[in-house]
Amino acid sequence: MIEESALITRLDEAGVWIEVNRKSACAACSAQAGCGQKKLIDWLPSKRVEVLVENPLNLILTPGQTVTVGLEEGVLLRASVLVYLTPLAGLIFFTLFLNFLGFSEIFQILGAILGLTLGFILTRVVSVRRVALGDFIPRLLRTQS
Repeated sequence: MIEESALITRLDEAGVWIEVNRKSACAACSAQAGCGQKKLIDWLPSKRVEVLVENPLNLILTPGQTVTVGLEEGVLLRASVLVYLTPLAGLIFFTLFLNFLGFSEIFQILGAILGLTLGFILTRVVSVRRVALGDFIPRLLRTQS
């Protein structure tokens, strides 16, 4: 289970709204001064994100309280595979398929673009369905003192 501390911002019928900090590995990196990634992270407007979480334990909560939320490691791995590998697999599959059929390079490039696009569409459809099933939603684990 991947755990993170968060601050409760509000409560409603849907669940508990928490605020978490977006973290990057830049704080621990020795190449911060000359890194473009660090400059991009610093340029982004906010490092805080508000997320809806479930309260399966029905804990008594108040806004401003600090809690621990968790997400299963397998869920994170599945989401990563879905987001990164599905479009890439579509791109590679369509390119190799058109190459196997003997199409020219321009058609292979267009097929790669089509495969990438279809991969993104498939990713969107599957992720919306998985979110509706509650697979990618973090869970409230406990309150912090």
